[in-house]
Amino acid sequence: MARHLKRVGYVGIALTGVDAVSNIQKACSLANEATCTKAKYTQTGKAGLGVVGGIGSGMVATWTTCTLVFGLPSGGTSFFWCSVVAGAAGGYAGSELGGVLGNKGGELLYRTNSIQ
Repeated sequence: MARHLKRVGYVGIALTGVDAVSNIQKACSLANEATCTKAKYTQTGKAGLGVVGGIGSGMVATWTTCTLVFGLPSGGTSFFWCSVVAGAAGGYAGSELGGVLGNKGGELLYRTNSIQ
């Protein structure tokens, strides 16, 4: 089971990259150079920080919830399911927050570089 759940994370990362590339291609097909360039910055930031935020917050949520709150420092099936639920919830929340921050950061970089 753990082997299969591990693969789901890789699929999610790949889908995030595919979504970013698709959004960039869609923006660049409009023949507007500014929109295309802005999409490159914002979508790259959104995807990058979304993945990093999801991984980081999933790990923190799992450790915090399962070890500190429930006091389950030992392994076992209850620890496994606790880590799956807490990791999924934390990963989702972190990826959403990371995506928003990455999008805003990409937009800030775009504005900074377009002034020149």
